[in-house]
Amino acid sequence: DVTAGTFSNQALVSALNPLNPLGPSITDDSDDPDDPTNDDPDNDGSPDDPTVTDLRQPLLDITKQDTYVDTNANGIIDAGDTINYVFDVTNRGNVDLTGISVTDALVTVVP
Repeated sequence: DVTAGTFSNQALVSALNPLNPLGPSITDDSDDPDDPTNDDPDNDGSPDDPTVTDLRQPLLDITKQDTYVDTNANGIIDAGDTINYVFDVTNRGNVDLTGISVTDALVTVVP
């Protein structure tokens, strides 16, 4: 179901008919109030569409690793030295994602 992206389920309610206890039960299939189609396959005036649950879960994870570069090799952190960053972006969800971009307010990100 996760691979399909949705799970569909429908319940059935039944009760004895007090006007005809020996006759058939009164029944109705559940309706999804969020489904605008309101299908009524048995034409009883009561919609009977299954409840469909969306199982898709987009989820991104990002890590940022730094590497200090002693530009003048003097062993001291001073002006002119740099810090390089590596971003690792992982799609941890179950939905394909497109148009992914990384921004950082303090550094220029190069894909």
